[in-house]
Amino acid sequence: MLVQALFQAEGLIASRIRAGADGGIDLALRETPHGAVIAIVQCKAWKAYPVGVKPIRELFGVMHAENAPRACFFNSGHFTSEARAFANGKPLELIDGKGLLSRLDALEDGRRDAIFAKITAGDHTTPTCPSCDVKMVRRTGRNGEFWGCRSYPRCKQTFRI
Repeated sequence: MLVQALFQAEGLIASRIRAGADGGIDLALRETPHGAVIAIVQCKAWKAYPVGVKPIRELFGVMHAENAPRACFFNSGHFTSEARAFANGKPLELIDGKGLLSRLDALEDGRRDAIFAKITAGDHTTPTCPSCDVKMVRRTGRNGEFWGCRSYPRCKQTFRI
């Protein structure tokens, strides 16, 4: 939601791709509502370890498979030097956590405030299922408490508490 709102504040049409298996694409960027896709975007919240070259290579392959002229990979943490070296000279933009903050800081205060109000609205104490995009349910099993998808048994996504 944050990256989508950022691109919209920058004047682009950023359409979310459905939740779940998305083929490595979270957003499609267009200059006009019915225009051609000008870029695909993948977002990861990986702060515990840096994003390596493998996901960058995969996004590059998806970019070609989708005939997108460029791709952006947003990561809340960092990228390895190998990932940056692979992207160098290619139509791949790697944006780490500092880069994301810089782009947000470059917005007018009103636009930035609107983005923060939008992304912090609602319940952020209950996780959302990454497969179904619905709020999860707190459950108890033989190994203790966990978050389970509301769509169980169709979706078996869980997180330990």
